[in-house]
Amino acid sequence: MPAPRSRSRRTIPAIGEARQSQVLQLYGPGAMVDLPGYAVVIGGLDYWNSKGSVPIDEPRLLQLVRAATGVGHIELRTPPKQADNLASGGGSIKALRFPHS
Repeated sequence: MPAPRSRSRRTIPAIGEARQSQVLQLYGPGAMVDLPGYAVVIGGLDYWNSKGSVPIDEPRLLQLVRAATGVGHIELRTPPKQADNLASGGGSIKALRFPHS
């Protein structure tokens, strides 16, 4: 009988790091995220850095968004794919410490 294969070891993400799918579903603008020792509220789209985001080409979705919002010029983009350099002071999506002291 062959030995069972070991599962590949996943690297543990850095504290506060989220995948694109998590940003869209769980940790989007206004979401509260509980981190070790404190909590943060994910900033709105005006706090997002567009570096690393890609425009979305979906004409039907764009037409629906324009009709729903009444705004003529809208650009749909993906969440940022990667964090900025740590020396710049944080990731591409800013979070605000909660409660603010």
